[in-house]
Amino acid sequence: MSTAPSLLGSVTDVQFTGEGVSGAPLLVVDAREGELLIPLAEDICTKIDPAARRIDVLLPEGLRELNSE
Repeated sequence: MSTAPSLLGSVTDVQFTGEGVSGAPLLVVDAREGELLIPLAEDICTKIDPAARRIDVLLPEGLRELNSE
């Protein structure tokens, strides 16, 4: 897992699961390499600071590559 802090991009939307479907909502992030979908899960979104408009994430290995396919 990547631990070095870096700016991924800006959250542009949140996608919620459909009715009767379990799963974490997805943050839609406008990143340099394109749109990145990040699960809004406690083990990935390690700190949420609404006042600073910042979400710290710890991306699992392979998540960026999964989004680019």
